[in-house]
Amino acid sequence: MKEINENRVLECYQKYKDTVFKLAYSYCKSVTQAEDVFQDVFEKFMQKAPDFSDEYHEKAWFIRVTLNCSKTSLKSFWHNKVDEIDEQTYIFEKQEIDLTPYLNKLSKKYNVVLYLFYYEGYSTKEMAKLLHIKENNVRVLLNRARNQLRKEIESDEK
Repeated sequence: MKEINENRVLECYQKYKDTVFKLAYSYCKSVTQAEDVFQDVFEKFMQKAPDFSDEYHEKAWFIRVTLNCSKTSLKSFWHNKVDEIDEQTYIFEKQEIDLTPYLNKLSKKYNVVLYLFYYEGYSTKEMAKLLHIKENNVRVLLNRARNQLRKEIESDEK
């Protein structure tokens, strides 16, 4: 195990805490699970102390590990056997209208691409590289996700 550089950990924590938590919540749809994933991600960061070639690589690492930890969390025994009681709603800070209830109704694959595109500002090319899928597939997912989101909003307005 590498020696922990506290300044580097604090710097990365400040830089990626919102991204990690919001992405975990977007994927898990549970504040408590998102908090667990958040802790797992930063624990892995401290254990591995990875060296990054640039800031893009660093951010991509945090996003990939967050997605992987979120998937693992959803497969856990605890998640499958325990119902959430009185789950509080988490509202993304950057949005004027609360889209959280609508995003939560979408499948994970749509939820993730919308989050990465609109909240993190990733291009389709960057998302393809990050998610290990073809760029055209990202565009298709984004288009379908937008259509699904539109349907959810329209059905709620009626």
